[in-house]
Amino acid sequence: MKINFDALVIWNQDEVEQLLDTCSDSFRPFLITALHSGCRRSELFNLRWDDVDFLSETINIRTSKSGKSRTIPMDATLKATLSYLPSRFKKGWVFPSPVTGE
Repeated sequence: MKINFDALVIWNQDEVEQLLDTCSDSFRPFLITALHSGCRRSELFNLRWDDVDFLSETINIRTSKSGKSRTIPMDATLKATLSYLPSRFKKGWVFPSPVTGE
């Protein structure tokens, strides 16, 4: 099944919990970040650790669909999820490819 992240879909709490329960452990942080930030798939693929500020609890999207940058606040769930990612210590991509690391 292919999920279209660009389409507007509104899920209720039960549907979100079911989705998180059925996804893989490696995909769960990506999904939580998408759900809690409202970022598009391309924005998440381009997200670097330099864009994540744990002190101000914000994420900077350098180039959005409109071509402008924007700042997204992090809630406690998003902050905790990102803080546990092992890629954090490499200072590159937040969600690197498992194949290439890019």
